[in-house]
Amino acid sequence: MKTRDYEIEVVTPLFLSGADQTNVELRAPSIKGQLRWWWRAMHGHLTLSELKKKEEEIFGSTSKRSSFSLIVDSAHIKMSKDNLPPGKKEMVTSRGKTFPMSIIDYLAYGIAEFQKGKGNVYKRPHIRPKSIFNMKCVFYNENIITEIEKTILYWIYFGGLGAKSRNGFGSLTLVKNGGEIKPDFKQNKGNFTSFSRDSRIFYFNKYSQWVDALVEIGRIYRKARLNLEPLHIYERRPFVAKPLIIKNERVFIEDRHAKQFFLHIDKIKDKYQGKILVLPYNYKENTNQAKYDEVINDMCDFFIKSGAKLFI
Repeated sequence: MKTRDYEIEVVTPLFLSGADQTNVELRAPSIKGQLRWWWRAMHGHLTLSELKKKEEEIFGSTSKRSSFSLIVDSAHIKMSKDNLPPGKKEMVTSRGKTFPMSIIDYLAYGIAEFQKGKGNVYKRPHIRPKSIFNMKCVFYNENIITEIEKTILYWIYFGGLGAKSRNGFGSLTLVKNGGEIKPDFKQNKGNFTSFSRDSRIFYFNKYSQWVDALVEIGRIYRKARLNLEPLHIYERRPFVAKPLIIKNERVFIEDRHAKQFFLHIDKIKDKYQGKILVLPYNYKENTNQAKYDEVINDMCDFFIKSGAKLFI
């Protein structure tokens, strides 16, 4: 057996619990689930049968053992039940009233709930930023070591862990055993969220606090969605994510697909930098492919106009 050890730092608040929602729980299966997801995202060019066969060889199945295992030591993580810092607020207008809104609370919608007289209150505890945990990867097949190590880097560099990880929460960084990422953008667009020649990465400004970096990309992402169409019109925004539920206007656009935009905060020495990864795919409603592509391109154009730098 071969082993690799990773020291991982939590960059933004991480919401992850087990059956007991009043406590935090950092377990190997949660991480392995993320690795499986990012491995698929790296192999969107494979046919479905090829993808299933190769995935089973690496991650196992109900009838086959996985080719590697994870051991997580989370003894030193720090839990908090405090509300998150609101950061710089955005002025919004709703139902004829204009008021300040925390972008952090906007990104955490579902974890935080509004309580009269208290404002937004977070229902779940989180793992504090700067907490560190250790992960040991044990390989039973030497042939997969390079591929799994690459998958771990993709997960750390683009993804996260826990609730609202696509909104920038649960961002992580490697303290040790880091490596350089060179995403493969040469593949054709797949039928699910995966890397392809249509993928893009947008980098934003650096800050001394994680909250400022997350506020920036959250604010720009929100404005990009609102910029797609006039207020009270909901024809283009569902292409970003479904369901779209606007309770005050009785708008319920059903079906379900997760958004293709991944907000993430990098920690670079003592600075924090936001980035947005875009992973478009072949839209399942083929008759709307052109509209879908147009929406994704308009969102990306807005990022550029807002000062983002495009990775090529």
